[in-house]
Parts: sequence; C-alpha cells; structure tokens
Amino acid sequence: MSIASGQARTISSRQNSWVKTLRKAFANSGPLEDICAIESLHIIEEAARSGVHFRALFFTAQQSQAVEKILSSIPRDCEALLVSDEILNSTLATQTPQGIAALIEPPVWKLEQLLENPSPLFLCSAGLQDPGNLGTIVRSAEAFGATGLLCLPGTVNVWNAKSVRASAGSVFRLPSVKISAESFELLKQHKVRLFGTAAECGVSPAKANLRQPCAIFIGNEGAGLPKSLLPLMDEAITIPQKKRGIVERGGGGGDHLL
Repeated sequence: MSIASGQARTISSRQNSWVKTLRKAFANSGPLEDICAIESLHIIEEAARSGVHFRALFFTAQQSQAVEKILSSIPRDCEALLVSDEILNSTLATQTPQGIAALIEPPVWKLEQLLENPSPLFLCSAGLQDPGNLGTIVRSAEAFGATGLLCLPGTVNVWNAKSVRASAGSVFRLPSVKISAESFELLKQHKVRLFGTAAECGVSPAKANLRQPCAIFIGNEGAGLPKSLLPLMDEAITIPQKKRGIVERGGGGGDHLL
C-alpha cells in the first residue's frame, strides 16, 4: 500500500503518543525497552535493507518519494506518520535534520549464537565511552570481516543515536552482545584466543594469527584496557607507529629535532 493510497496518516500534534515516544527514545542513551530511534535517510535505508523491524516511520512532505520506496521493502505493520518539520525537529538533536526518522526494534543476539560460527572474529569494547568512536569501530569491524561486537560494562550503548549514525548502518548487520566477566570462561571453552591491544611491546597485527577463533579487546580512549583484564589475555597486539620527532628549543635559539 502506498502513501497515496492511505498507508500514511498525518500527525499534527507534538503530544501525539508516537511523537512523544520518538522524542524519549532519542533522549535515551540506548534502546527504550525494546525499541530505539534512528534518523537520516541513509541510516533508515540501511536499516530497511538489513531487515530490521520497523515500528514507526516519521517523515516530512519532502521525503515522501523516498518513504514510498522504503515502505515497499518493509512489512506493512510499520506505522507511516507524516509530520511537519517543526514537529519532527522537536524530537531531534542533530543540527541538520533530513526530515525522516524511525523507531525500530534492534536485533537481539546471544553470545552462544555468535559462538556457533566455527571461526569467530570478535571485536571487544572494554569501556569505550564515545558513541562516535564506537560507531566508527563497528563500521571498520564489519569491513574487516568481524563476526561480532562484544561489549563489556562501561562501554557506551551501541544503539546510542550517535553510535548508530557513525556506524553508517553497520550496526544493523554486525551482531553485538553485552558480556560480563563470566563470559570469558565461555570464550575459553570455545578455544577463542584473546588479544589485548597495547601501546607497546605487543606483536604487530600482521604477525598475529587472526585466522583462528579470536577476540580483540580495545580499551577506554584514555586509560586503555583495564588492568583487571590483562591477566586474561593470551597475547598483546600493538599497531606499529612511526616515531615522531620532538622539537626542543635550544638555549641559543636553535631548534633540535630529537
């Protein structure tokens, strides 16, 4: 059923229950119960392409043509809601909204499901706090063939709106699971080798055997991996970097490159 034939209904109040739910979901740092909010045409197209279940699709008149195409590719139980720019923008935090947003049901996975893969490659976040950084890591992980994202306590929610945007849609396809200290025993049982990232003294990624079942742990932006995790790692990985020269101001006015 198309918009023209009546699938969409017009919402003219900020107090509409769907609008209030969208506003609350965007304000939340993660899923609101079993739904989360997403925005931008590209992200919503990626969600539809990835088979994510839509609860409601909000759009302004300018996006009608794009919404026709999206609605044709998702189940009809999605509420299509035509709203004004003023109403939709009242729910968003972005500086340049595109006139389209949605409420979706994030895919739910369990670690046991991910371990059914005979050769898993997990990227593990241990306290990463910036949602943009996490989203970028999710995008990179999918590009490099990772089979899942494992998130330890202290990690920002992967369904944070900023994280979803930064992932460019990869979050819909790369399974993500919250894990705890008890999960390490399950990883060991499945012979998953644990690699911890370190600033120095680790093996380079080129020399690490990443073809075996493995999990690569990335720590907090400032502190790195928690010290409590270090004894659990089987090996450390260090990304080689060129040494940067340090310019020191000499007493006689000359500069010395160290």
